[in-house]
Amino acid sequence: MSKKSYIYLGLICAGIICLFLVPLFTSEAQIIIITEMLYFSLFAISFNLLFGYGGLLPFGHGGLFGIGAYTTALILSNITGFNVLLCVILSGVAAFLAGGFIGFFALRLKGTFFALLTFAFQMFLFAIAFKWRPVTGGEDGIGVLRPDLHLPLIGDISLASPGTFYIFALIIIIVVLALCYWLLHTPFGNSITCIKVNEERSTFLGYRTYLSQLILFCIASFMAGIAGSLYTLASEYVSLEAINVDISFTAIMMTFIGGAGAFLGPALGASFYVVVQSWLSNLTDRWLLIMGILFVLMVLYMDGGLISIFKKENYERWRRKRNNRSAGSKP
Repeated sequence: MSKKSYIYLGLICAGIICLFLVPLFTSEAQIIIITEMLYFSLFAISFNLLFGYGGLLPFGHGGLFGIGAYTTALILSNITGFNVLLCVILSGVAAFLAGGFIGFFALRLKGTFFALLTFAFQMFLFAIAFKWRPVTGGEDGIGVLRPDLHLPLIGDISLASPGTFYIFALIIIIVVLALCYWLLHTPFGNSITCIKVNEERSTFLGYRTYLSQLILFCIASFMAGIAGSLYTLASEYVSLEAINVDISFTAIMMTFIGGAGAFLGPALGASFYVVVQSWLSNLTDRWLLIMGILFVLMVLYMDGGLISIFKKENYERWRRKRNNRSAGSKP
């Protein structure tokens, strides 16, 4: 490993340690907001896996988030004493299978047609959640109680407090993101990048582009399902808000604000979105309008997202532009 790699690894480890220490220095209300930032970060990164790395733009990614959310609610509301960790995994698997079904049809299309077909599938899922009231609760939703975490040889750990649940969610998200990061640096991840750059050439090189994109779609769906499951556990409630069209465009906004194509860019965008939304919603009922204006400004003037602030090449480019303007203003 190079010196630069050791520096990055040290920064990542320091960041993870700081995240685990958060409950010691924050109030319960702040922990709830930070937990929201965590599972929305996972959701946004799952979208970025498709858009930033795979070159796919799904308008219906929120449907897979909703499947994970509703799967957790249905399991916990119907099966008493079910293992909460297994419940989260099963919610991810349910989204994985749904993603395989949706991707089987949607990935046969390209561009706008792909985006609109994924959107159509999400609206179909939304209609099921809305109409199948005896199962999903319709507009009333489903309330659940957050169960204890049972671990062999350790026993039961209560997740009732926000701090304990925050640690539980943090560990799950770190494991999922570590596996995702490893996957992107395998030959499969390299093939996805190659397909994004030029799908036709990738086919000539022997890559099975459809199958690779379908696998990527399923993996992103699994991650979105895990995020949806944590959303339900954190709220102890799920409703149509978890599967409607707004949740999909929230993921798009978070990704563009943070920086598409950068692994942790969407996490930065999700954190920014949650904090600003919480602040603006306390000031005005028209906070969505302000968020929309911020989104447009960032797309126009900061195409690399917030993560571009930390990139050395962007800093050098901005410095050169400033120097050129200064030189041009001299007589």
